[in-house]
Amino acid sequence: MKNLVLKLTALMLAVTGVFSLAFIKPSAVSDDQIPVVYMHGQGGYITADSTLNGEMIYPPTLDTGYFLNLAKKLSFPFVKGDLTGNWKDYGDVIYDEIYPLFEELSLDGNGNVKNSSGPMGRPTLSPQLLTPDSKSKLRYYYIYDWRLDPEDIVDDFNEYIQAVKAKTRSEKVNIVARCFAGNIVLSYFNKYGAQSVNDCIFSCCGFGGFKVFGSAFAGEFKFDAGTIDKFVNYFLSTSEYKDDQVFQALRYFVTLSRYSGLLTIVSNNVKRAMRGIHDDGLRRIARDTVGTMPSFWVYVGDEYYEKAKSYLFAGCEDEFAGLIEKIDYYHYNILNSWESILDKAESDGARIYNVSKYGFNNLPILGKNNTMSDSILDTAVSSFGATCSVFDGVLSDEQVKQANGKYISPDMQIDASTCRYPEHTWFVKYLDHRAMPASLDYLYEEIFAFDGYTGVDDLEDYPQYLVSIEYEEKLEIADKVNTDSSSHAPQKFFKVFFGFFKAIRQIIKDK
Repeated sequence: MKNLVLKLTALMLAVTGVFSLAFIKPSAVSDDQIPVVYMHGQGGYITADSTLNGEMIYPPTLDTGYFLNLAKKLSFPFVKGDLTGNWKDYGDVIYDEIYPLFEELSLDGNGNVKNSSGPMGRPTLSPQLLTPDSKSKLRYYYIYDWRLDPEDIVDDFNEYIQAVKAKTRSEKVNIVARCFAGNIVLSYFNKYGAQSVNDCIFSCCGFGGFKVFGSAFAGEFKFDAGTIDKFVNYFLSTSEYKDDQVFQALRYFVTLSRYSGLLTIVSNNVKRAMRGIHDDGLRRIARDTVGTMPSFWVYVGDEYYEKAKSYLFAGCEDEFAGLIEKIDYYHYNILNSWESILDKAESDGARIYNVSKYGFNNLPILGKNNTMSDSILDTAVSSFGATCSVFDGVLSDEQVKQANGKYISPDMQIDASTCRYPEHTWFVKYLDHRAMPASLDYLYEEIFAFDGYTGVDDLEDYPQYLVSIEYEEKLEIADKVNTDSSSHAPQKFFKVFFGFFKAIRQIIKDK
């Protein structure tokens, strides 16, 4: 009898618990208590079996010996190609050396994973085991396979959001979408709507296309010594590298090479080699490595898209039919509708923000190029429409005249009034595309904590224009002094000459 009573009591408690859980609703919480789902961009660790202890297949481990051996293997085929115009052997060596680095990482002809590889330490979606990021009890780090098509990730992402909501008993989440992650969010908004999202920050997202990827996928490479020199100088004079004497020595060496003509000779040789392997080696390398990954195709804008497909998949359209179908769907149905998708997200109640970077020219593979960028992505694209000067110039008098002065940067390089979200777009100077220091997290936290739709005038310490002076520390408010980039430009010969030997002396001293 006693056991029966205990069993009946246990059953009643269990039933009561089930019904009580059924009627528990997510609680409405203040803006600073809403959980944050943080989404990284491309390039996270990939292991052979998706476990923490699995064999690392990305990033590949490359030491100095690898590059010396590669240079040795390429030397004779390069000379042969330069003398005869036949670059086949050169292209074959490059392919044979590079493809094995990506063989396990690359996807199949349908854009699917062909083995057991995946993101290292992919967490379970179980709310009981879902744990916040170590930086904040409200920050959840969504790990995904960055090689895949956004449409192949979106269902998993939705499950993750629902799991976070259930775990935290919150009606909504905030999102930080970095680079490629923004494309996943577009797919999410398109398929599931934005009713579960309170605030969404897009950071360095290129819905209009990355010129450097479009150009590379279309087989178009151009090199200019002056552009290379400027890129290296601006890139290596920013806060992350300015105190590293090795990088400063490299910076000075590149400028000395331009003065001596060596950089022009090297860039011309590279151009000849690239032209020589254009139709065989270069195409095979791109197609069989990153070209198999739908995630890279989201970066190819309309300017290059069809040309890139024709170039990479020439003669093997059937082999890659599944992949082509995937990337076509995303390009023409999601990417080309990004503005209407965001309009619908706003109508669902999501508040949209943007954080863009500037202060650099693009990777020097586009020839003479002085477009304002974050080193990879044009700032006009990442900001959803800002008017920008060239990276080492200022806005024209006519551009300034037409603009609302409130939106013009202190350095006269950006006019934010033409952005899609001029009141909700921040700009950070001297942070390159891949840089994600803690100082950016502080900005995100302030945006989320504000009560309401945070505007660029609402945060005293974070107005529209900011500058990275100390890499990991708080971003500084931009002014005419700290945004002056004259010291970042290539210097005159004697200053560079003495700077180079000073850096070398410091390197020897430090050792």
